[in-house]
Amino acid sequence: MMHPVLRVHSRRILFLRASSARTALALALSLAAQGGSPALAQSMATPTTVTVTAAPADRAIPMPTSGGFGFEIPFATIPTPPPTPPYAQWGPWSAYGTSGVTENGSALLAGATAPEGTRVGYVTGKGLLRCSFAFSPGIWRLRYEAAARSQGGLPEGQVVRIRIGGVVLSETSYDAGFGNFVTRPLEIGTAATLTVEFEGTDPGGAGDTAFLDKILLERIHDWQDPTTWLGNVPGPSNPVIIPENARVGLTGPCFAREVTVGGALVAPDVTSTLDARWVRVTGADATLQVGTKDTPFTGDFTLTLLGSMTDPLQPDAGTKFLVAEEGGIIDLHGEPRVSWSRLDATVDASTIPPVLTLAQDVDWEKDDWLILAGSENQNVNPGHVPYGGDWTDYSEKVQIKAVLGPRTVELYQPLNHLHHGGTPILYPTGGTPTWRLDQRAEVGLLTHNVKVQGDASSDLFQPSTGNGWVGFGGHIMIRHSATGHGVGRLSNVELYRMGQSKVGSSPGLGRYPMHWHSNLGDGEGQYIEHSSIHHTYNRAVTVHGTENVRVEWNVAYDNLGHAVYLEDGSERFNHINYNLVLSTQIPDPANAIIDSDHFGHSFQNQSPSSFWITNPENEMIGNVAAGTVGTGFWFAFPRDPAEPSYSEPYFAAQNLHPNTAPLGTFKDNVCHGARSAFDVNDSFTLNHVIQKNVGWEPSTTAYLENFTVYSCATGLYAGTGKGDLSFTNAVLADNSRAITFAAYHTVEDSVIVADSHNSLFTFPATPPGNPRATAYSLYDGAGTLRNCHLVGYDVPGTSLLHNKGGATRHVNHHFSGLTFEPLGPLQQVLNLPDFASAPMECGYTPHSLYDPRTWMVAVRDDDGSLTGQPGVSIIGNHPMMLRTVATGALQTNIQPEDTLWDPAEDVWLSPSHFGLLRIRHNNPAGNPVQGPTMTFTRDPHPFWTTSSYVNCSTVGQHKQFAVVLNEGYEYGADWGGVPPTADQVVVTLDDLDPQDDSTVRLTWPGAKSQIQLSGRADGAPFPLASYPDLASLETGGRTGYFLTADQSALWLRFVSTGARTIEITLDDVLP
Repeated sequence: MMHPVLRVHSRRILFLRASSARTALALALSLAAQGGSPALAQSMATPTTVTVTAAPADRAIPMPTSGGFGFEIPFATIPTPPPTPPYAQWGPWSAYGTSGVTENGSALLAGATAPEGTRVGYVTGKGLLRCSFAFSPGIWRLRYEAAARSQGGLPEGQVVRIRIGGVVLSETSYDAGFGNFVTRPLEIGTAATLTVEFEGTDPGGAGDTAFLDKILLERIHDWQDPTTWLGNVPGPSNPVIIPENARVGLTGPCFAREVTVGGALVAPDVTSTLDARWVRVTGADATLQVGTKDTPFTGDFTLTLLGSMTDPLQPDAGTKFLVAEEGGIIDLHGEPRVSWSRLDATVDASTIPPVLTLAQDVDWEKDDWLILAGSENQNVNPGHVPYGGDWTDYSEKVQIKAVLGPRTVELYQPLNHLHHGGTPILYPTGGTPTWRLDQRAEVGLLTHNVKVQGDASSDLFQPSTGNGWVGFGGHIMIRHSATGHGVGRLSNVELYRMGQSKVGSSPGLGRYPMHWHSNLGDGEGQYIEHSSIHHTYNRAVTVHGTENVRVEWNVAYDNLGHAVYLEDGSERFNHINYNLVLSTQIPDPANAIIDSDHFGHSFQNQSPSSFWITNPENEMIGNVAAGTVGTGFWFAFPRDPAEPSYSEPYFAAQNLHPNTAPLGTFKDNVCHGARSAFDVNDSFTLNHVIQKNVGWEPSTTAYLENFTVYSCATGLYAGTGKGDLSFTNAVLADNSRAITFAAYHTVEDSVIVADSHNSLFTFPATPPGNPRATAYSLYDGAGTLRNCHLVGYDVPGTSLLHNKGGATRHVNHHFSGLTFEPLGPLQQVLNLPDFASAPMECGYTPHSLYDPRTWMVAVRDDDGSLTGQPGVSIIGNHPMMLRTVATGALQTNIQPEDTLWDPAEDVWLSPSHFGLLRIRHNNPAGNPVQGPTMTFTRDPHPFWTTSSYVNCSTVGQHKQFAVVLNEGYEYGADWGGVPPTADQVVVTLDDLDPQDDSTVRLTWPGAKSQIQLSGRADGAPFPLASYPDLASLETGGRTGYFLTADQSALWLRFVSTGARTIEITLDDVLP
């Protein structure tokens, strides 16, 4: 039972002791706050601007007797060998169960040595050591040394619970070597004799043992006591210094201009506040402690960071900050709460009274604030819409009026939007469940009893473009310096009005709500978890140049710019799990920290992101990005980490290249209500300038598992690269464009749903060529759909495929193992225009029917699960791709000609295999230049009609078109009767399968100097075969060439022995 003289504050119980000094100060400050006399408040505090330094701490008192530490009791001896336990009573100690005292050399200590003297106490299993001590009034904590018993070099898992007077002050596990530990503080109102207990909890049930020694009782000086400061209590204008030999307890309202902590600033479980411009926790003995992870703070504590951009700036931190550095530790731990849950019943504006039914028991309370994720489909254009112009924030911030049950709360305010809470849907319908679509809206807790906030003047303005507030709030930084790194451990904390926008004299850079700054490899054991970060002006959580931190189970809402932000690309091995990030806001360009915060407004790049990930070697499990104006998960991997990490010796020694690094873990994540759910196709410079269309090429295939995406304009977008991404067991529903790939990526063992019928998606009237819901967009590609189940593509407004165009238009998208629900005909497979009749257009005309980036369509149905004909390709009617029999040709021993599959959609089926031929022109430095107009021909064949195509496009730095492979065609390329305009020409045949072949003839007028040729297969050099004549080239079976004697014509023969891409480079082409 809790002792009545203890001052303990929970959210329901408060025991107070009278203190005339504290009461007077609190009264004066309260009067000032309510419009009373500021002079009265100041007269009871230290004079203005005088620096106040805390008095040195009192000498620690040994326990349990003042004559010696811990277990060195002169009159007691231990028998040899000692029984277990040796005695039920050992001097002042009482031993219960498997606990007692042992000494150096015993089998139990197993070679360990007592830190003080020769004896230690031990607690095995659920044993208990207890003593009594006469406490005087004040704030107290225990300091002690402890170790776990070692088994095979590893520490046992014993966790020891420490109580004073029945109040739990610590629950801790230990390493195998003895280390120093302190409990959280306890305020004792009147003198009393209380029990001190060390109890084993034995969480593993294995009878593990921990050793205890050198137990000291430390007094904490009270902030409100004038003797703490050797004079008067600090006031709002006084700088405060707590030196390394001082310990100060926060009680009641505390004020300072700024606070430098070199010793200990701790909070017992009482209501307290601290208002200051900044707090710097610096030095190896420096601690700011409000609760601990194992014994959280149960009072109410608020740190308010004060000031404006005109205040004096401190080196490396500015102002309005809480900083840990040079070994300083920030421990902030509120009462454990359920961080977020999901609805279990749908609610909307018609729900009166507004009652939320949740999917799990929660511990939320009356007057707590919640954020409720939106469910309504954004119905936005997946293309260019600047600054979130047509985006609506459907999330709703609400407050609990009453708790009706463990899973039911009533709200004060009615709702305005739909928030889905229906039963998750299992697919396939009526079959063996394989996929689960859970669209229940998330509900996050914003209120916590430990709070760090910017002051009320932190809001500055809302810009005319962009979303969210520009502001100058507080910021937390855990930073590395030459003499050591800070430590940050936060749980169940509320961060509000935090971060500093780039505005006026504020640089914004480095001023984030929660920020690990260049802690290198020292992030182990640091974290922010089960916390809320809301209404912020510059991100939510930033991990910069730091490894091994944990960001887990947090709720981030209404954050400006990228929310969860890995800054340089050097950040690895971090654990970013089970976070709920909602309503990420886009800044105005003038207030953006980096260009990717605001620049992206195309379907590939939508700024900003809820999760900005710059190194793949991190763990991301169970996160939710909901309702962002930009991208849910944006992977942007640079070749080299940006500055300052690039110049940091720790990272330079590791030779990091994020764009080729393997994936850590990406599993069970969710995105809904965003413009783009997932984007990987970008890099950035050493100065953080975005570089678009730079692919990720991991050393091994990256498997992104169990990703759920719904109600987004673009679902999955993966750009250039070798095609080493595989989305497995994905659940994609209610998206405008579910999948768009610009390289050889794969979606497999997944379900794609046009409309879940949960009222989260609409099908407005659209032209047939612009369907509202498409499963797969034919973009640069070519991607793969394998063993996927497609649902609902039988209704108007849907299409299985959409021809989107692209820059480098690969052919041979591979489909296999497709199943459909329902089994009837699809509404539309692919709608294509009449390419054959398109007029010639030069220059750059987006989506021109004459442009090969539009007409190069080839989708291969590998097993016939789409068309019913295994091995055929779905194509359009462009003459360079169609094979139709020439008039009068012998029609025996040839493949069937192409057939018109769907006249209404102008879609054909071809038995041919296709490749992508590209010709690039380089200057003498090897850099691409704009090539001239070229004419490409498909020469007459014994059976098929010939065709030609003039490529006069001036966009892109290569000429490209599709070729039919393996059927004896000879493709010609010439420069319109003039020589090439570049000294180097690179001819590439792409999208090959093993044994694919094709012949290309290059012609130009006039003799040339000696042309040099070289070859590469999938990037690796290989020797080209030289043939004496065309017949030998055609039958030689190897990639090679035949060059005429006058060098005016060159035949190239491509034969794949397994390479997907074969490249032949011609040097010294010009006369």
